[in-house]
Amino acid sequence: MRVKVSKIIEHCPTIKTFCLEPMDTYKKYFAGQYLTIHTGADGDVLRPYSLSSSPTNPGSYEISVKLIEGGLGSTWMHSEVKIGDELTCEEPEGKFTLQQAALTSVFVAGGIGVTPVLSMVKYALAIKDTRKLFFFYASRYLKDLVFHQELLDLASENPNLIYVPIISGDQDPEWTGKRGRVNQELLEEAGVIFKRAEFYTCGPDAMMSDLQELALSQKVSKSNFHKELFQVAAPVNSGFSGTLNVNYKGVDYEYSKEQSLLDFLHSKKVRVRHSCKSGICGSCEVQLKEGEVRHVNEEFFSDEELAEGRRLACCSFPVTDVVVDKHN
Repeated sequence: MRVKVSKIIEHCPTIKTFCLEPMDTYKKYFAGQYLTIHTGADGDVLRPYSLSSSPTNPGSYEISVKLIEGGLGSTWMHSEVKIGDELTCEEPEGKFTLQQAALTSVFVAGGIGVTPVLSMVKYALAIKDTRKLFFFYASRYLKDLVFHQELLDLASENPNLIYVPIISGDQDPEWTGKRGRVNQELLEEAGVIFKRAEFYTCGPDAMMSDLQELALSQKVSKSNFHKELFQVAAPVNSGFSGTLNVNYKGVDYEYSKEQSLLDFLHSKKVRVRHSCKSGICGSCEVQLKEGEVRHVNEEFFSDEELAEGRRLACCSFPVTDVVVDKHN
């Protein structure tokens, strides 16, 4: 896809929203999905950025990008991209989408993780969803709650949206709202009934893990808990040593250095479709037909999908001889 930057909103020195207009056919998307942008002067640094806009506003896209120290993609987006520039991106993708199955929806966002869940809330309100929508927006400091006013406005206009901002830092003496972390007491105080709720959370891994543990302990079904990771899947010590065989699409390759399948196949000049290389986008999905791999991001797939052999090449580290094919 080719898109043109029509507007740039600077929320704070480290977060900008880029409004993008498609230059050819507009591709529909689901609330919670992302666009993978080809960043860098040569467009060879691919980065997935969640859509913060609602699918109910067809014809344009909005992505919000946080400037990461040393980050190639975010640095280029912040320093080089101007209004009127044309960018290349992939079509909207992502499995972290609004399901609308339970009686209430609970959204928990930390920092820039607010973007996909903000899209979900905007969409739910735009389609006149009458169920209770709880939105817990957490950050260390008040200045980092960059969508705070927008959420206050949405809550004032929509009685079914219960918005709870919370900061964990000890600064901001003028702040009179909630302090601390998102915990059971805070959720129940706001009115969340766990057995009726479906959770959507995006933010720091520790926050999401704690929330998942809490939700499951309160009898929330695992299928009713959804989370989006905004972090690189770090290589792990798989326990492999020695040499083994990787068969990809019928061709054998000798594997003798602990690498992800994606990096290993690229080292052999084998082209594998990918975008983020961090276990987020799912573009590098492959089919594990035989053998065993250590899969860093198990939660990307359901138990049924894992049983079918679905894996992400960027997160898979062979521990035995393996037979792998392109995912259909």
